[in-house]
This record gives sequence, C-alpha cells and structure tokens, in this order.
Amino acid sequence: MSEALEEVLEEFTRYVNNDIPLHLISLPEIRLVGRSAVEQHFRPRMDGITSDMVDQERIKVRIEQDFTYPVHSDRRSAVRALVEEKVQYAILSHRWLKEGEPSGKDLHKQQNLSGRGYDKLQSFCEVAASKEMKFAWSDTCCIDKSSSAELDESIRSMFRWYRNSALCIVHLAQSASAGDMTRDEWFARGWTLQELIAPKKMKFYNKDWEPLTKFDNDKVDGGGGSILSVISNHTGIKIRNLLHFDPGPFFLIERMAWAAKRKTTRDEDIAYSLTGIFNVGLQIAYGEGGQRAFVRLIEALMQVTSDTDILHWAGKAAELPHSHALPPSPAAYVVRSIGGSRPRDRFAMTSSGLRIKLAVFPSRLESTDEETGIATLACDIAGRHKVTLKVKVLERDALKMHPDDGYDWLIGVFNYIDSPAGPKIAPTSGCYLMMSSSLSTEWIKLPTEEVIIFPASEASDMVFDEKYLRTVYL
Repeated sequence: MSEALEEVLEEFTRYVNNDIPLHLISLPEIRLVGRSAVEQHFRPRMDGITSDMVDQERIKVRIEQDFTYPVHSDRRSAVRALVEEKVQYAILSHRWLKEGEPSGKDLHKQQNLSGRGYDKLQSFCEVAASKEMKFAWSDTCCIDKSSSAELDESIRSMFRWYRNSALCIVHLAQSASAGDMTRDEWFARGWTLQELIAPKKMKFYNKDWEPLTKFDNDKVDGGGGSILSVISNHTGIKIRNLLHFDPGPFFLIERMAWAAKRKTTRDEDIAYSLTGIFNVGLQIAYGEGGQRAFVRLIEALMQVTSDTDILHWAGKAAELPHSHALPPSPAAYVVRSIGGSRPRDRFAMTSSGLRIKLAVFPSRLESTDEETGIATLACDIAGRHKVTLKVKVLERDALKMHPDDGYDWLIGVFNYIDSPAGPKIAPTSGCYLMMSSSLSTEWIKLPTEEVIIFPASEASDMVFDEKYLRTVYL
C-alpha cells in the first residue's frame, strides 16, 4: 500500500466516523443504515485518489472580490477535500408537518409508510436518487430522538452535516415559484438559517417538487436577478456569506441580526441553532428556557472572543439571578454596528455577574419625562468634553432616582481603545447607562430602548486619565 493511500484511508475512516450523520437512508430502497454501511460502500473509491491528485488539490485557490485565497491550508486539508468529494450524500431542508412525519422506527419496522409525511420523504429520496446519490439524510427519521445522547450529538453536529453534504435539497411546501419563495415559512424559521448558509450546493423545489430554477446548483452568483440575489435581499445575508460562509465567533452583530426575527418551536432552539454558525459548543438542555439557553451561548462566545461587539445590544436584559447585563435573544443585537475592538481581559462572566472594565464618566441628570421615559443627561468626558444625551429608559422607576437621593447617573464606555499613550476614546463609542447608589456598592445597568452611541467626533482619539477606568460587576 502506498504512503498516499495510507494517508487517504486514515482520513477516510476519520471522516466517515466523525463528520457525516450517524444514520443515513440507503437509496433507492429507502432503508436506514449506519456509518459502517457508508464506509463499506465508499471504501473502493478511495483507491482512485493518487498522490498527484493531492498535489493538484493543494494548489487550488478561490478568487473572491478580486482577492485570491488558498483553498487548503495544508496537505491534510487537501486529502480531506478529495475524500469528501467521494463520500456523497444528499440532505433535506424542510418544514416539519404538525403530524405524520415518518420516524426511524417506522423505517426499521416498515410501518406507517403512507400519508403526507412519507410522501415528502419519498419525493426527497427520488430527487436525491435522480442526482445519483446513494445515501440521503432527513431529520425526521435519521435521528433517534428517544436517545438523549444521540439527539445531543445530532444537534451539535447539524451545521457540520449540512456543510459536508454533496447536495442540500430544499422543499418549500408553501411556494409555487421563485417569485413567491421568500414568503414561505422556511425563511422565517430558526434552524433553516444554518441550513441555508452551511451547504456548498443547494437545490430549491416548490410544493409539488418541481425545481425553482433550471440550474443544478442554486448556490451560484448569477447577478441581480438570480435566486441567490433574491434570497440575499430578503434575509439580509450578503451573497459572499451564502456562497462561502466561514463559521466562527466573529461579525457578531451581523450574524445575530440574521436570526433576530426567526422563530423556533422550542424556545431553546433559538440558541442551539446558532452554535454551528458561531462554532461554539453548548450542552443541550431542553427545559432550561430560551433566555437561559441564549445567555449560555453568549457566555460560550465570551470564552472564545474578546470582540466588544458582544456587549453592543439594546433592550431589557435576560432575567437571571446573577446578572442583569446579558441579552435575552438575538433580537437585542438589531443595532447599528460601531465596529468592535478586541482588547485583552476587558470582560468575562463570573459567578458574581458580568465583570467588565469600563471608562466611567459622570453624568448630570438634567431632565426626565416620565410619560415618554426619556432622560436628558449632560455627560462630562474626562473633564475635557461635554456631551448631551437623550436616552429612552425602559424602567420608568429609575427616572425618579435623583442625585439628591444619593443616586449617581453614569455613562460607561466599553469599547475605548488601549494605546501606548493611555486609554483613548474610539471614533464611535458604545456605552451603557448606569446608576450607582451611596447606599450600595452595586452598579446597575439601566435598560434602554436603543444602544447609546457616544457622539465622539470632537473627542475621538482623546487620551484620558486611567482614573476613569473602573472594573465593575453587572
């Protein structure tokens, strides 16, 4: 056995046992099989991968927006790509029926194989087989939901399974043509977000299983009139992300906005469906509630990124016993981006709440309107710059708390810049409205309807004294 083949077989075994679904449907007989059957079927194809093919794969590049990118970072990546090209399966993206979807148990026992749910599965399998696929996957019958361990692994792996598919077949059950496709509920659901951006190749079908375009792959940039352009305009996802999405804990505000208006049947799935997009691990715990699940997602992100954009959100905080400074859902991030910074050790979650180092500046409460909730504040930025802010406070009782009663109103800037000359104001600063009391050592972050963006045109790049930096727990 050649050294190249040994390398290929090692990667093939690893890939099949880790990066494809646990169960697949064997075609055309529509029979449920495990990974071993897939491995046995594709093993002979590995013999055709030569060392020359690996070398040719390594020099591939991708041109995007006039920039040239290497497709592979190393030899193993090239070998993996060749293995992945041989190990092919189709994957279904759809909306579940309220009842009647066939389960894995139904396929094993060959029972309940009729009705709308089975008709959909059968149509999917027929389309997949017509594309010369020997295996297919559907979340209705290829996950043993009676096994909590398998359900947990499947949810954690879902993005990767869609990414590794040779073809994602999308069934739009409410659409007749490309003209009405964006009105389909498929575009409003939480899980279908990753099913849209993860696959490399997609094909859309209408309610009668007729293709919406004449192309083999609908994930191609065909210009302003293409189906991809329509999807981009409707979802707000740029075409380059639809074509070449890179999962990871970055572009937080942009990616949260994609999910902001989407709905899930289970509240917790709002968070779980984003783990693959941000490439973070999260234990599945149905019953914890949507807010708690989303907060755990934010905590997981804080462990892997120092991007201050994660702090840039608006509205009321999640209801937690240990903190009142974390967002309850992706909708909190529908805000104007200010361009985050990535300082070291600026923030972290602790058992005492969000520990964060802020540039804290005193503010004088000039007036309040309890009917509208608007507070007018005069802010003193390091004794060198005056700013007047009008802020809509969502907790109206806070408007009754005045300095005469021992309450101080403060502005806490979270994205100031660390520089050799000292901390300085960013070109556009993101702020928290805070309050402290002479009766307590606690600091309170007040919820505001919109994010507070510090108009720092005159103070931009202004270096200020480190005495204004405070580490607080919120």
